[in-house]
Amino acid sequence: MSGDALDTANSAGLLRDEEVHAEAIRDDSETHVKAKPQCKTNSEKLAKAKELKDSGNALFKSGDTKNAAKKYHHALMFIKGALSSDFGVPGLPEEMINDKVSKEDRIVGDEMSAVIHNNLAACLIKTNQWESVIKHTSQCLKLQPDNAKALYRRGIAYCNSNNLLKAEEDLKKAQSLGGNDQNIKQQLAIVKSKLKSFEDEQKKMYINMFSK
Repeated sequence: MSGDALDTANSAGLLRDEEVHAEAIRDDSETHVKAKPQCKTNSEKLAKAKELKDSGNALFKSGDTKNAAKKYHHALMFIKGALSSDFGVPGLPEEMINDKVSKEDRIVGDEMSAVIHNNLAACLIKTNQWESVIKHTSQCLKLQPDNAKALYRRGIAYCNSNNLLKAEEDLKKAQSLGGNDQNIKQQLAIVKSKLKSFEDEQKKMYINMFSK
């Protein structure tokens, strides 16, 4: 992330994604102590994750993207606690981890994880944190390969990271899934324009090389 982009992020009240995650881990000790009596089973942990996700959604709609992102990170921690049998997961108290995961809980947890990673990407796009947008949308797409919103957001991030071929690939797939979404069409047009400019520059460079 560039210095200018980081200044923009800080002035907008949203720290870098890694810093928000670190804050969520620090804050989690207090949250976990309060939630522990109600969150003994995997289903209860997933219910707590949904509560945190919904709070994050409300904060995002109000424009508080930093605290929305913290809620989303907290929610992901509860989901990991419910679904993981790996006692080495960083940042998770041992009592949050359960090695008996039902098929139903796995489905609910995976679906909610995909939504939360996508929501985090929406937060991070607002402050041009392209690397983190790619990370979270990719996590979403591992669980939901045909998620048009995640493909669109990752396409934006790839475009702004000058990875134009990957941007075009994601946006074309998003367009095939999202129908006549004008935002996807506009972003794909931007990518194609950038690709054409790049190709034109390459042609000029080769012409100049051989004309000498």
